[in-house]
Amino acid sequence: APIAAMSSSFLSLDELRDLPLRARVFAPIFEQRIAQDRDRAFLHADGHTYTYGEFGERTLGIARGMAALGLRAGSLVPILLPNSAEYVMAWFALHLRGATMALLNPALRGRMLAQALLDCSAQTLIASPEAIAAIAELEAPSLASLRVIIQVGQSDASPSLPGHIRVLRFDDLSQGGSASPIEPSHFTQVQSVFFTSGSTGPAKGVLMPNGHFFANPCSDRKST
Repeated sequence: APIAAMSSSFLSLDELRDLPLRARVFAPIFEQRIAQDRDRAFLHADGHTYTYGEFGERTLGIARGMAALGLRAGSLVPILLPNSAEYVMAWFALHLRGATMALLNPALRGRMLAQALLDCSAQTLIASPEAIAAIAELEAPSLASLRVIIQVGQSDASPSLPGHIRVLRFDDLSQGGSASPIEPSHFTQVQSVFFTSGSTGPAKGVLMPNGHFFANPCSDRKST
């Protein structure tokens, strides 16, 4: 996989468990870690090592670009990407905006992909060139709500998409400046939508709030 390793957690397990429920949101911990551990290695991906500081600045720049696109709380953004540094940056940037990520299998094609996109009714999505090519093959009703596709990675081909959809490059999304793109979020706010495997029918989206993401790693596995 392109991602070789990632720092196991922004906080230790004991620190996570001690967090009050109202503090179990992503952005404050993100800000704390990129300030305190700027020179510490965070992510190894595609032959490059990102420190907390470097990764944090890149992610904040992407979050500013997302703010310019109008992504905020209430925005549901599907991601169709293989493992990559850009995947993690997009994921984190959406959380900083208070938006919700819909995690889709990038290998989805045809009816299964169309159903997932219809369920999301998203105006913006983030995808690889291969996923965009699959999207271009779908019938128009599946893409009626879509307005912007953010493309991660280069492609020689230009899939034929409906005229109301524009394609932006992920590398062009980042914006500089000192303005914070972070929007406050609540532990009950839906952070992500995970789609089931679809083994007995079309995949179904499962709503995962911020509090759940903190509860999951904090569960005691010693007794299992």
